[in-house]
Amino acid sequence: MTRFNLVLHSLGHFWRTNLAVLLGVAVGAAVIGGALIVGDSVRASLRQITLDRLGNVDFAMSGTRFVTEDLADRWQIDDDASLAPAIAMVGGVSRESDDLINTIGNVNVYGVDERLWSLLKTGAIELPSDFEVVLNQRVAEELKASVGDEVIVSLELPSEIPRESLLGDRDETAREIALTVSAIIPDGVGAGRFGLNPGQQIPPVVFATLDTLQSELGLAAVRATRRNPTAKPARVNALFGAIHPESPPNDSEWLDAKKANALLPEANSALKFALTLDDLDLRIVPNEEFGYLALESRRLILEPGVVAAAEQAAEELGLKQSPVLVYLVNEIANAADPEQFAAYSVAAGIEFDQPPPFGPFDYLEGHAAATGKERISEGSESSNDGEPATQSPPSRSGLQQVVLNEFLANEQLGVEVGDEVTVKFYTVGTQGDLPEEEHRFRVSGIVKLEGTIAADRTLTPALEGITDADTFGDWEQPFDMDLDLVTPEDEAYWEEYRATPKLFLPLDFAQDLFQSRYGTLTSFRVSIPDVMSVEEATELFRRELLTAIEPRELGLAFRPVKLEGLRAAQGTQDFAGLFVGFSFFLILSAAILIGLLFRLGVEQRTRELGLLRAIGFTTKSAGRLLLMEGAVVVLLGGAIGTLAALGYAWLMIYGLRTWWVGAIGTRFLFLSPTPLSLMIGFVGSALLALLAVYWGLRRFRTLSLRELLAGSRQSQASESGGSGTSRLLAVGSAVGGACLILGTLIGLIPDVEAFGGISWAMLSFFVAGMLLLTASVAALSAWLERGSGSPLSSLRQLSARNAVREKQRSVMTTALVASATFVLVAVAAARMDPTEQTPRKDSGNGGFLLLSRSSVPLPYNVNTEEGRTKLGIQLKDPANRELFDRIDAYGFRIRPGDDASCLNLFRTSLPTVLGASDRMIERGGFAFTATSSNEPWQLLKTPLPDIDGKPVYPVFGDMNTLLYSLKKGVGDTIAVPSEENPEYRLQIVGMFVGSVFQGTLVMSEGSFNELYPDLSGYGWFLIEGPQDEQSELSTLLETKLAPYGFDTEPVSRRIADFLAVQNTYLSTFQALGGLGLLLGTVGLAVVMLRNVLERRSEIALMRAVGFRGTRIAIAVLIENSLLLGWGLVAGTASALLSLAPHLVSSGADVPTGSLALLLLAVFVVGSLASLAAVRAAVRTPIVGTLRGE
Repeated sequence: MTRFNLVLHSLGHFWRTNLAVLLGVAVGAAVIGGALIVGDSVRASLRQITLDRLGNVDFAMSGTRFVTEDLADRWQIDDDASLAPAIAMVGGVSRESDDLINTIGNVNVYGVDERLWSLLKTGAIELPSDFEVVLNQRVAEELKASVGDEVIVSLELPSEIPRESLLGDRDETAREIALTVSAIIPDGVGAGRFGLNPGQQIPPVVFATLDTLQSELGLAAVRATRRNPTAKPARVNALFGAIHPESPPNDSEWLDAKKANALLPEANSALKFALTLDDLDLRIVPNEEFGYLALESRRLILEPGVVAAAEQAAEELGLKQSPVLVYLVNEIANAADPEQFAAYSVAAGIEFDQPPPFGPFDYLEGHAAATGKERISEGSESSNDGEPATQSPPSRSGLQQVVLNEFLANEQLGVEVGDEVTVKFYTVGTQGDLPEEEHRFRVSGIVKLEGTIAADRTLTPALEGITDADTFGDWEQPFDMDLDLVTPEDEAYWEEYRATPKLFLPLDFAQDLFQSRYGTLTSFRVSIPDVMSVEEATELFRRELLTAIEPRELGLAFRPVKLEGLRAAQGTQDFAGLFVGFSFFLILSAAILIGLLFRLGVEQRTRELGLLRAIGFTTKSAGRLLLMEGAVVVLLGGAIGTLAALGYAWLMIYGLRTWWVGAIGTRFLFLSPTPLSLMIGFVGSALLALLAVYWGLRRFRTLSLRELLAGSRQSQASESGGSGTSRLLAVGSAVGGACLILGTLIGLIPDVEAFGGISWAMLSFFVAGMLLLTASVAALSAWLERGSGSPLSSLRQLSARNAVREKQRSVMTTALVASATFVLVAVAAARMDPTEQTPRKDSGNGGFLLLSRSSVPLPYNVNTEEGRTKLGIQLKDPANRELFDRIDAYGFRIRPGDDASCLNLFRTSLPTVLGASDRMIERGGFAFTATSSNEPWQLLKTPLPDIDGKPVYPVFGDMNTLLYSLKKGVGDTIAVPSEENPEYRLQIVGMFVGSVFQGTLVMSEGSFNELYPDLSGYGWFLIEGPQDEQSELSTLLETKLAPYGFDTEPVSRRIADFLAVQNTYLSTFQALGGLGLLLGTVGLAVVMLRNVLERRSEIALMRAVGFRGTRIAIAVLIENSLLLGWGLVAGTASALLSLAPHLVSSGADVPTGSLALLLLAVFVVGSLASLAAVRAAVRTPIVGTLRGE
């Protein structure tokens, strides 16, 4: 007989044992392979979600800047690519029915036509008609809307002039559009999740026609007429590009996405070539009278990037240049006689003594204003409530000089050179405030007006509604004006000279005085060469300017959104590793069980091994035969387990879609195995099983031939060791744990943070729990070492003495059960429910009651009566007015970005950024970790040094966002937009713990305004208020601020949504770990079976002298229950002690019922599994066994 035949015959003869080992291997292979397949499936599902979300859109450009719609037609590249113009905004949608208003905020609102609709996966849904809207299923369910219903879409009304500049429109900020629902997109249709930010959760999305949104938002094309000679092109703020617009996405999505990325430089180059001044809100205004061209912006203020390009163009063409800044001031008065004043005049900052065509001034008396003597800090009197503050004027020698035109000096103020004047003007504060400042200046010169450069009315850019008004009364007032202050002289000057400046300051001083985050110039003038006509010079300067402008600096650049989405689909969390971790106890239990079962099988064949040795087999060759036999079983089990891995993975995917959907927030997951994962699962489980088999064989190599032939299962060397060591360890651990608990209770151990948001007090309780676990196991060992059990019954005493026979085996088995129980109970007990927590300033809720998002940012302070009035909030009911007075809202500026919370499975680059006001920074609050300062919020206002010449801004982030999504910690930096080409960096200077800020980064409002000047208003709010009126407050806010798409939820619920992921992970670990513990109890039963088989002769003798089989069976059950119960009780008690501080907190959410059922199931399964040992004990043959002895 060959070795192979011998192995085959052995496999068949001992099929029961081999089958048990095979099943153990199959379990391990199924769990390992299944976990890897889960990772593959999640990634594949995220990739498919990306493809469904984007359809044929490969690259896109979207932002706050509106370009001309026909830019999409002018843009061309050689490849088969096309652009679709659209409007992409965030708004609110509401529906009123039966006196109830249902609202949903932060809705992605798209204005589309056939060009974009054809690129999306729309299924059978047709493009809506004018004043119709298509809702996705999420919006329809929130609004309880159906086809044919009317909904109101609230959007921010675009403003050419920045809202938070002096002349910006802060009153009409929102537009409500009534639309009829024409269709509802089901969840399974890709267009229903269309957007540029990756995420697996379906966002709220609605589609209207492009023409409808353009007409309602003032973005439609306007033809030139005799009454209105200025034509306006139709505008959009988004362009979506496709490489192959006619072909649907297929298996080559990576290739298409990479091709789009490769074409991106060409696409952006074509964009730059196609841009016109209209796209950039720029115009070149020729001034033939004085011989120059003025570059102006419809935004009124030229952006720094435009100014830099204009300077470069002028230098390239060799043209003279003159920058100008004008500002509307409230009053210019004679400091000696304040009754002599001019109201609502224009002041201009210029460079004096320039050559023609920009100068020089023709002075009636005096000279140009000198610069550098006095800055804003001196001679300044300001007030935040609109009234000038009283302040002693500085010394006469310290005043800044200014120049007046002759009309202001002679006709209105009656001043001469050397006299002093005061100037009052508004500055732009926060939340719509316009604090008034007053400054004192000295007159250095008076210039002629008629026929001179000082009479150039085009120094002030044309502004519709103001510069074209016939009188002050006809102005479209940018702020509340007191027209009673307007004098006849003011009206006469306006009729003759319009907005021609009356007062001139040095340019650099004016830029400091009239600061704006949007820019420092209102126009940029260049000379017209003598050899060129006005038309030629205009065209030449236009071409050179567009060549010098970098569109990216103005927010105009395409992004490879599909490639970004596919890369993000790799995920922030490796679900393969996660489920391997969740299944750790299951894998470990399977490995131990394999070793125990194989060893049990070998122990039953010790005489066979002895016989092989006796007929000439060496120890190694006999061992190799058994190893070959084990390898065959392992390979078969691995193959079966690999197939079973598909079922295990399907079950896990099903669980993620149903039981554990809180962990991923989507049901759009599907099974997607890869051969590599199956192979890794097979190889990994086989290697693990072979190691277990080798461990099972190791002990028998030490047995002698006589011991093998006699059927001995262990060496004659006996275990030794006194009980003193175990008793000492038990007592020492117990005393140490008691000291830690006592020290914490009396305050010797402080309740301050140690690390990661964990306090020293919590840490001491956890260590005390670990010590209790150690003491429990050591106590069991000491008790067993005494060689006697409880004196209550001889049967129990007999069971205890049986456990002593293999004390080390019994203690190790119990320790494994206790350790697994400790981990499972500790994990389950760590669940939290923040909805049960009360608002507390130093907690994750920061003491706030509500979190609100406004789809249209609020320009005014909702806390004040004046702000509410300007927001259109009418509180006729005294009860509502009283309720509103009891809230305190803290507004944050917001730059929308990726969702970087643990609710998003996609990998994120830059999350949403919030700008905290100075008021919020002064208030402070929230729990921090790894943050050194005692006043952490002040770190946001601490300047940081540049890195590689790029500015660095301090930010806070939540610990889960930073560690889980961004892989960053305190001190790390985030390069924006990328590490390869950073424009600026964000440095983490503080880390929240379990806060409502998860998924965002928080910076100071000053840093925010510097980085994102175009984003105005406040769109994110934390609100304090009475907790017992939470529901009423929420309803009142949403109702009164419905035109702004105001959406409110309790802070506790928001944190609960974040913690749902953590709690779901804990539940998953509890479920899979519980399965592992159940499998581990089967291992305990195998140990019991081994003990019975090793004591067969003793059991036979006991039966021979009169012990009934029932009493012997009960003794075996008691022994098993003793070890199993000890492990379960020790692990549970130790875990509960470890988490005692958490358990007594208000947010603890221990699943007592499921945990108790799990532990009961473990005990019952362990007891039932021990029946095999009972059966072996009862069926022990008396005569045959005693004869063998």
